[in-house]
Amino acid sequence: MRSSPDRLSIHAAPLVGLLLLFAGGIFDGWFSSSENEVDPVAVEQALQSTLANTDSTGRVLVHGQRLELDPAVARLYASREYVPLWATPADRQLLIDALGAAPLHGISTEDVNSAETYRLSSRLERLNVEAREWQEGHADPRPSILADLDILLTEGVMRYAEALSGSRVDPKELFPGGWYAGSTSLSTMAVRTAVRAGSAARIAEALRNLQPVHAEYSALQQALARLRSAAHTWKPIPDGYPLSPGGRSIRVPYLRGRLGAFGYLNTEEVEQGWDASDVFLFDDQLAGAFNLFLEDRGLGADSILTAVATEVLNTDVSTLVETIEINLERWRWLPDDLGDMHVLVNLPSFELDVRLPAEGGGYRDALTMPVVIGMVNAWNWTTPVMSDTIESIVFHPSWFVPRSVQAGSLIPQARADSGTTLPMRGFDVYAGGAWVDPTMVDWDAALPGQYQFVQRPGRGNPMGRIKFVMPNDNAIIIHDTNNRVHFDRPVRTFSNGCIHAGDAPALAHFLLSRTNGWDRETVEAALSRGGQWVVPLDRPVPVHLLYFTAWAEPDGRLRIFNDVYGRDQRLRRTLGYDDDALS
Repeated sequence: MRSSPDRLSIHAAPLVGLLLLFAGGIFDGWFSSSENEVDPVAVEQALQSTLANTDSTGRVLVHGQRLELDPAVARLYASREYVPLWATPADRQLLIDALGAAPLHGISTEDVNSAETYRLSSRLERLNVEAREWQEGHADPRPSILADLDILLTEGVMRYAEALSGSRVDPKELFPGGWYAGSTSLSTMAVRTAVRAGSAARIAEALRNLQPVHAEYSALQQALARLRSAAHTWKPIPDGYPLSPGGRSIRVPYLRGRLGAFGYLNTEEVEQGWDASDVFLFDDQLAGAFNLFLEDRGLGADSILTAVATEVLNTDVSTLVETIEINLERWRWLPDDLGDMHVLVNLPSFELDVRLPAEGGGYRDALTMPVVIGMVNAWNWTTPVMSDTIESIVFHPSWFVPRSVQAGSLIPQARADSGTTLPMRGFDVYAGGAWVDPTMVDWDAALPGQYQFVQRPGRGNPMGRIKFVMPNDNAIIIHDTNNRVHFDRPVRTFSNGCIHAGDAPALAHFLLSRTNGWDRETVEAALSRGGQWVVPLDRPVPVHLLYFTAWAEPDGRLRIFNDVYGRDQRLRRTLGYDDDALS
């Protein structure tokens, strides 16, 4: 509906009256101390003096603290002859608001000068109102404040851009040999260009464009907000006897609030629990949410509040917050486009998902199965983070043994038995492509990679019946396995680095049905026939082996996984977390 003309118009008589009031000086106390009265030359001199006052490490003293500036900042101000970049209150407020959003992304306010710029801006506003006091014989402190505020905003924007782009940590350097994923950072050039132009509006837009587009990133942000909101009431759930659904206990309100913070109950459901006639009753709704929590944490889906479950629920909230923050950092290392249909393996959760685009944006899990991943603390046998593509599927595959396995098991065993058991275990040995008799090799002098070991298809072949070929230099693939016992264990770190799929035939059918038009009968026929059969995919399928210890599901559930490879702690140290501080 259009607004009424009467509501949009301003009548002439009242307008003239307002002008007369201003002219008469009634509002002099509001407007006489405008920033327009600040000497611009004094601000430029303050900027130049501050930027010139560097210590032996190259840091400058800004608002009483030593700050390590991006070298480009000092060069930029010098090129402008120290004219401020953010001369208007509107520009400064726009940047202060942009920097104030950093905690929503798990980025500390200290890292982007957010809190300091807010305090300086507030002090400037107070001084503008109280200007008459220092005008009467006191030096004007505002030029120095404006200079410090200008520098802090510029430096804060540059740091914020670096953090949002994922470029403050290089995962390839942090995890040598453990990171081979796709693009790790976005360019901050648009932000830097906007800074040089002194355009706060363009900076705000460029910062928004640096934020990851993944729905999982946004869901983690929401989980982070919930935990921070719950932090002030986060009290340990008291110990007690095992509590089953239908029981009553003072622990029930604690459990309800905790499941709300973890996203297993929504706000309305938590409030309904408090409004119930018996707030201490472990009712069916709470039991259902708790059952899902236990299942997600691998604690057994029986809805019973045990001592073990209580300990997990009582995890320190600051630890949970930091865990989410470092996993937001991991999302910033990934490319925006993971592919329409793609395979995603989250190593800490021991899960493989085939994901398809969802109607409302993001992705949905179309196929899920357990996996076994590489060993912990085993030389070169942990599974790296990597992105690749499945280009072919091989039925009844041979196993081309990688060097790491040669060094770790085959060559030591051949030394022990002079190679006599290799043929019995289905292995052929080659040198330069020519078959050699393993009993004639000097295994004591043999080196990994000097010979090629190929295990023929069969029951003893660890590839199982199917392998999904990915052409990477690390010899990492997804494949079936002839050892099913490991899938019954909650921690599944038993492979030599490859991914063992819990249901390889289902994965083969799902992919081939969408790339090559195969039906289930064709897949079953391929499994029934003898001999190795290589089936190139008509359309390669992207694969992402990732490492997330915190994951937010589309329904809001926050899932936390054990840091199986110890990578969280290394990332925490690199990002400068204080073990005793809640960021």
